[in-house]
Amino acid sequence: MDTYDRFLMSQIIEAGIVGVMIFAAYSLVGLPYAGLVGVLAGVFSFIPNIGPFMACGIVMLFIFTESPIQALISVVVFMVVQTVEGNVVYPRVVGSSVGLPTALTLATTLIGGNLFGLVGMIFFTPIFAVIYRLVKEWMEKHEQAAPVVAVGGIIDEEN
Repeated sequence: MDTYDRFLMSQIIEAGIVGVMIFAAYSLVGLPYAGLVGVLAGVFSFIPNIGPFMACGIVMLFIFTESPIQALISVVVFMVVQTVEGNVVYPRVVGSSVGLPTALTLATTLIGGNLFGLVGMIFFTPIFAVIYRLVKEWMEKHEQAAPVVAVGGIIDEEN
């Protein structure tokens, strides 16, 4: 249960980071509704993989009413930020909170989503983190208990 609590807390932190990143990017580029877009992106980031696209579509419609060119720019900015978030921020924040290496965090999200859909994307990472931790602890325990056997003599422990 502790692993899932840490996973959920890291999801909240990650959502906040996404919101701030989107707000900053939209503000730097001079796009309208930067605050609204940041909040919307943060809220929708709780829905793995499809949430960002939903938020981007809604935002694009809002901005399209003012300028079709700005709507296109908003999609590009949104996708750049989401790429950075998905490949850098998410694996580091969520992976470090549940004790998984970055590559495994990405892999578990993709595998969980492919096998079990939206529910798999949400629950597969913490479930795998528990399994990973148990296997790691079991291996460490058995490594310490295993005697060192050398063929042909004694092992020099200083070298």
